[in-house]
Amino acid sequence: VHLDDANILHNIRRRYYQDEIYTYTANVLLAVNPYKSIPGLYTPEKIAEYRGRSPGMLPPHPYAIADTAYRHQLREKDKK
Repeated sequence: VHLDDANILHNIRRRYYQDEIYTYTANVLLAVNPYKSIPGLYTPEKIAEYRGRSPGMLPPHPYAIADTAYRHQLREKDKK
C-alpha cells in the first residue's frame, strides 16, 4: 500500500460513503465530518467492544486510541 495523497483520499472517500468516518493512516487516526448522525457510533456497547483490544483488531475508532492510551498509562504507573 502506497501512502500517497491520491490513495489516502480514495480510501477516505470510499469509507465516507459507507458511513465509516474513521481511517488509520499508519498510526494516525483520520476523521471525516459526516455532517449527520451515525447511529451506534458512540454507545456504551461500542466502548465495550473496543476495551482491551489493540488498534487494528477492529475498524478504526477514537475508542481504540483512547483505550490504548489508557492501558499504556496504567502500565507506566505500575512501573513507578
